[in-house]
This record gives sequence, C-alpha cells and structure tokens, in this order.
Amino acid sequence: MRLDKYYVLKTGEYYLSDIMCEGNKLLNYAIDKEYKKLYFDYELAEDDRKLIFIETGLNLEIKLLKEEK
Repeated sequence: MRLDKYYVLKTGEYYLSDIMCEGNKLLNYAIDKEYKKLYFDYELAEDDRKLIFIETGLNLEIKLLKEEK
C-alpha cells in the first residue's frame, strides 16, 4: 500500500525532527532545517502540535509534504 500524504510540523524554515513524550508530558523535541518527522496521520500530528504549544508556547503549523519525484 502506498501512502501519498505525509504531514510535517513546521515554523518558518524549520521542521520538527524528533519528539519524545510520556503520556501527556513533553520530554524532549528537536527542530531542524533538513530533517523532518513525517506523520501519516493528521490527528497524531495535531496531538503533537498541541502538546508542544501547551508545554512551550511554540506554535507549529501542520503542512502537507509534497512528494518529490
């Protein structure tokens, strides 16, 4: 099965590249220009976006990643 939709969390030129959480508590996250954490599920991306915003105030946007051919 091929999935054509990938989502990323983005702010400006930077992307969420890694996130570690335990339950509803954010333990660690990383932002990078090159590496991107890909989400196949929009709802999971939204949950992580909300958690980062609540814990840090950083408001990331969910963007659809265009597949490069």
